[in-house]
Amino acid sequence: MNPLLLADGTIEDEELRAIFHSESEEHLHGLDEGLLFLETNLTHAATLQELFRHAHNLKGTARMLGLEDLGSIAHHFEDVLGAAQRGERVLAQPEISHLSHYIDPMRQLALHAVNGSVAQVDVDDVLRQLQGTTEQETPPAQPTIIPQDSPTQTVQPVFEPPVAAPIMAPPPQPVANPIAQPAPVRSQLDTIRVTSQKLDALMTQIGELVVTNIRLSRRMAEMDEMVAAFEEWGRAEKSTTPRASQDLEADNPLAQGIAEMGQRMTTTRNRVYEDVTRLNQVVDGLEETVRSVRLVPAATLFGQFSRMVRELARDLGKVVDLVVEGGETEVDKRVVEELKDPLMHMLRNAVDHGIELPAQREGLGKAATAKVTLRAYQTASAVVIEVCDDGRGLDLEAIRRTALRARLFTQEQLDAMTEEQLHQLIFRPGFSTNSIVTDVSGRGVGMDVVHTNVVNLKGDIKVFATPDLGTTVRITVPLSLASVHSLILRTGGHMYALPIDRVEALYEVRPVDIFEIAGQPAARLGEKTVSLARLTDLLELPLLPKAKGESEANHPCVVLDIEGNRLGLLVDELIDEQEVVLKPLNGLLHRVRNVSGATILGDGAVCIVLNPWDLVRSALSRTGPTRSLAQAPAAVEIQPPQSYRVLLAEDSITTRIQERRILEQAGYTVTVAVDGMDAWEKFMSAGPFHALISDVEMPRLDGFGLAARVRQDKKWQELPIILVTSLVSDADKKRGIDVGANAYIVKSTFDQKVLLDTLRRLV
Repeated sequence: MNPLLLADGTIEDEELRAIFHSESEEHLHGLDEGLLFLETNLTHAATLQELFRHAHNLKGTARMLGLEDLGSIAHHFEDVLGAAQRGERVLAQPEISHLSHYIDPMRQLALHAVNGSVAQVDVDDVLRQLQGTTEQETPPAQPTIIPQDSPTQTVQPVFEPPVAAPIMAPPPQPVANPIAQPAPVRSQLDTIRVTSQKLDALMTQIGELVVTNIRLSRRMAEMDEMVAAFEEWGRAEKSTTPRASQDLEADNPLAQGIAEMGQRMTTTRNRVYEDVTRLNQVVDGLEETVRSVRLVPAATLFGQFSRMVRELARDLGKVVDLVVEGGETEVDKRVVEELKDPLMHMLRNAVDHGIELPAQREGLGKAATAKVTLRAYQTASAVVIEVCDDGRGLDLEAIRRTALRARLFTQEQLDAMTEEQLHQLIFRPGFSTNSIVTDVSGRGVGMDVVHTNVVNLKGDIKVFATPDLGTTVRITVPLSLASVHSLILRTGGHMYALPIDRVEALYEVRPVDIFEIAGQPAARLGEKTVSLARLTDLLELPLLPKAKGESEANHPCVVLDIEGNRLGLLVDELIDEQEVVLKPLNGLLHRVRNVSGATILGDGAVCIVLNPWDLVRSALSRTGPTRSLAQAPAAVEIQPPQSYRVLLAEDSITTRIQERRILEQAGYTVTVAVDGMDAWEKFMSAGPFHALISDVEMPRLDGFGLAARVRQDKKWQELPIILVTSLVSDADKKRGIDVGANAYIVKSTFDQKVLLDTLRRLV
C-alpha cells in the first residue's frame, strides 16, 4: 500500500487531493482539446508537443502518488504521442478519434483517487487495446466500461477451459465486453483463495496451542507429584499402623474411600497423560499442515527475474545467462513476498556492478557470456538462497575509499578490518561505490533493503567474493516464522528468551579467564577470542544486591554470531530451551532497543524475547573508537540543519508540493521554481544552494539544460544535482550523466526514502 493512499485507493492528504483534482483535470482537458484540434491539423508540431507534455506530466504525477492504473494508461498515451512528436509515425484521424475514447476512463480513475467514486473501467482491457493502438494501423474496439451492476465474485473459481471445447480449438476472438461471456464451468475441485494474513493468524493460534500444550505438560508433572505424594503417604501410613488396626480399617468406609480415591487419581492421571500425548500429536500435525499450506516453490519467486536480467544486461551492453537451481525448494510465502524486491536488487547489482563487458571478460580469459546463478536449497532448520556471479568480485579498495569518504570509519579502523568485515559494509544504509545514482544502482539503498528485509525475517546474510572470479551473496532464513526456538535464561532477576539460531555456543567463564583488549573485556573461548558484555549492562538493568558480592563466581556465557560479529553475553543462569510464539510489541513499545517482542511461557509468565542483532550493536557501540565491525551500530541520523538550502524545480504543482513537503519535513530549506528558466533565475539571484533537484520535462528550459548551465560555472562543479523524472530510457539517463547530474531518480519507482538518502549522501 502506497503511504499516500488510503485503503480504498483515495489520496489521504486533503491538500494533495484537491491539488491533484485540479491538475489532473487540467491535463485531461488539455488532452481532450488537443486531440480534437489535431483531428483537423494532423501534423501540428506545437499541438503534438503540448499533448505529449500533458500525458507525460499526468503519468508522472499519478505514479508519484501511487496511482498505478492511471499512470499506466497515461504512459501508453505518452508513447503514442511521443512517437508522433519525433516523426516516427503519423497519426491518422481514426487513430486520434480512438485515442480520445481513453480520456474518460482516465478521468474516472482520477476521480476515484479524489472522492472514492467507483471507476467503471476494465484497466487490463484498456491497456490491451491501447497496446493495439501502438502496434496496429487500425484502431481496436472501444475501451471496456464495466457495468455498474456487474456482480463481484468473492471466491474465484480455478479457471478451466470449457469441457466441450476441442483440444486444438483456436482461441476465441476478444469481445467488447468480457462480462457478457458465459460463466466458465465450475471446477470439480473446490478452491478458495486465502490471504497470507489469515494463514499468519491461524499459525499464531496454533502457536498458542503449542504453548497451552506445554502448560498442560507442566500440569501433568504437578499431578504426578500429587499422586506420588498421595501414594507415599499411603505407604507411610500402612507402615506405621499395626496389622490388627489395618484389618479393622478394611471395613472402614473412610479408609476404603481414601484407597479408591488414590486408585481414581492414578487412573485419571494416566488418561490425562494419554489425552495430552494425543493433543501433542494433533497440534504437531496441525502445525505441519498449516505450515505446508504456506509453502510455495521457490520457482514462483525465481521465475519473475529472467526477463529483468536479460533486458538489463542488454541495456548495459552485456551478455548474461541466468541459471536457476533448486526451484522446487519449498519456501514460506512470506519469505517469497519479503525477498522479491531484495533479490531483484541483488540481481541488478550483480549485472551492473559484478559482470564485466564482453570485451573485458575475453581480455581476462573468461567467456563473453557471463553467468548469474540463483540457487535455493533447504537445510535441517533453514532455507538458503544464493545469488552467485562469475564477475569481477568486490573491489575492497573502492569499499575502503567510500567508507572513508563517508566518514564511517577512520583509515586505521579500515586497515584493521578483515575481508569479511569489509564485504559486510555494502549493507550499510546509503553505501555505494557508484559515482552516478540511477534507478539501476548507485543509490546505496538496494543492499540496505536486502539486509533489512532479511533481518525482519530473522535471517542473516553473508557475502563471499574473490577478485576476478565472482561474488556470492547467501541469505539464510528459518523454516518457521511463526514460532522461535529459544534459549530461556535469567539475568538481573528477570527471565528472557534468546533465539537459539543466533547462538553459536555456550560456555562457563571463570573470572580468571577474562582479560582486556583495548580496554574491553574478552575471553578465549574455544579457538577464538570473543568480546564479552554483561547482559544486565546492555539492558541497563540495576545490579541486584545479592549479586554484588559474587564477583568470583563463574558466569554462564552465551556466544552470539551475527554475520561474523561474535559477542559473549554473561548471564546469571541458563534455564531451558523452548519453542515460543513471538508476540510483537505495539503502540509506544513498537520499537524498543534490544527487544524483538514478548511471549508467554508454559508457566504463564510473560517473557521478553531479545533481539540478537540489537544486542551486538549495543555492545559494539560501547567499545569506543577501537571497534571494527561490519555491522557497526547505525550512525544517529542527524537531520540536516536549516542552513542546508535546496532549489527544487518542478512544473507539476502536485509533485512540487509533495517533494517540497518531503524535504521540509526532513529539515531542509526549500526554494521552489515552476520551470527550468525560473530555477535558473532563482539560482543566480537567490543562491547559493547546497543542492539542486529538478524535473526534466519542463517548459522554457528543461532539466537537462538547467543542469548543463549550472555545470558551466566552475564554482558549481561539485554542487549535487538530482534529476527526478518520468523519462526512463537509457538514452535519457546517459544524457543526465553527460550534463553532470549526480543522481537520476525515476518517478515510477519514487520513494521519499530514496530521495532523502540520496540527498544526504550527496550533500
